[in-house]
Amino acid sequence: MPGHEYVDTANFMAARGSGRGGRVVQYVLSAVIASSIACATGASDGVDTTSSNTVEAPDAATSGVRLPPPSSTTPTSDASLPVPDGGCVAPAISCGAACVDTTNDAANCGACAKACASGDICSGGACATPCGGSLLRCGAQCVDTQSTMAHCGGCGMACPAQTNACAAGTCLVNLTVRAYIDGQSILVIQGVSLKWHHVRDAGPGLWLEQNYETVVNGGAWYPSWPSSGENRSCNCDSSSLSIAPLAARATTATVTKTSGRGTITIVEQPTAANGFALKISYDDPLGGADWYEALIVYATR
Repeated sequence: MPGHEYVDTANFMAARGSGRGGRVVQYVLSAVIASSIACATGASDGVDTTSSNTVEAPDAATSGVRLPPPSSTTPTSDASLPVPDGGCVAPAISCGAACVDTTNDAANCGACAKACASGDICSGGACATPCGGSLLRCGAQCVDTQSTMAHCGGCGMACPAQTNACAAGTCLVNLTVRAYIDGQSILVIQGVSLKWHHVRDAGPGLWLEQNYETVVNGGAWYPSWPSSGENRSCNCDSSSLSIAPLAARATTATVTKTSGRGTITIVEQPTAANGFALKISYDDPLGGADWYEALIVYATR
């Protein structure tokens, strides 16, 4: 080969004979062959087998070097791992090449390829006749969610206990409060409680050291006060009474006075700033006291 020196070792050794020179040549050739095998297998002392340089192993059939058998374990990628329901996100399932929600798909209602009749809808995994007008299908029923207590504002949105009506999709309660008022007292409704905050003159029901009840939706309530007697102009709170909940959100309540010589007015609507409290002033500006009654309507949810 051009540029390389070719040595015919057989003729060379024959020419040199078995003398001292022949032994030297044999020794050199043996060292070269051993070094070549060591380099190929990476087993030679001083050889960095971790080097990034790749050395191909010699053919085992011709080199006589034993190589370890190939690993029987084939690495798997994330892409080859099984994906539940063909990769669909619940509640959808795999129907052929598509992900389908069988609870509301008219072509796959309740199961893949289970189609509803023409014009029907799929509701809750069952075929049904569509509701007319402003009605909404809630399960097997056609419902007016603007006025139905069990579905007020949407399917399954039931109004809390003690609610009187569902109007325009809002749960409402009617609360009638009657009291004997001297001066000014503020009725405070917050969460599930009602109390008086007394401002001026004798406390509600306490004029001339009487103890008249406050009547709430026909039931008598005798609130407790910080002191005995009239608690005149105390700027103090009474005990509380449990009632239907006032919604913990900004809402607009209404009040209608049904009796009393003075005024009954809302002084604060429920807002985040006041902790969603409704405050109603009962104000008797004249001397003495009088019975006042008001109908209060507010949202419970």
